[in-house]
Amino acid sequence: ETLLSEHNLLVFNWLTIASDLFNSLSFYRKIVIVTLLMSILITAFNIYNNLTIMILERQSLIGVLRAMGVPKPAIYKIFLIISQIEALIGVAIGLIIGGIGGYAFSHYLNQTLAEFLPVQEASIALDAVSMLGITLFVSLICAVTAYISARKAANLDVVQCLQTE
Repeated sequence: ETLLSEHNLLVFNWLTIASDLFNSLSFYRKIVIVTLLMSILITAFNIYNNLTIMILERQSLIGVLRAMGVPKPAIYKIFLIISQIEALIGVAIGLIIGGIGGYAFSHYLNQTLAEFLPVQEASIALDAVSMLGITLFVSLICAVTAYISARKAANLDVVQCLQTE
């Protein structure tokens, strides 16, 4: 700073110039986290709703299964399998859309960074641990919602279910 100030050059810390950029990136990160949490909540609600509608539509089938002696754990397993298939399909679609969105965001980020920093081609990397964590978390949420629906289905009165037809 002393050497350059003798030549009438302004010397400053690059973080002071880029602080707005880092504040924006922090804000974007919070938006992404809130969006993820909202999508997981909506997913849980949709799965619960789908399974509840399935119970109403297939009450007689559940009654027949229970009348044939199918134990309650088997009913739970059916609902768990359905919810996990929905979870895996949802995570796959989310990863595809997220990958495309991440690519678009990294393009925007590169343009923004080019104005402030000499960094080129910053990219958003897909982290396997994060993807696995999200998959497990969504699967857990789906399993909980499936358990609630399955408990409702397993506790239906067999005679009432058989009379619905």
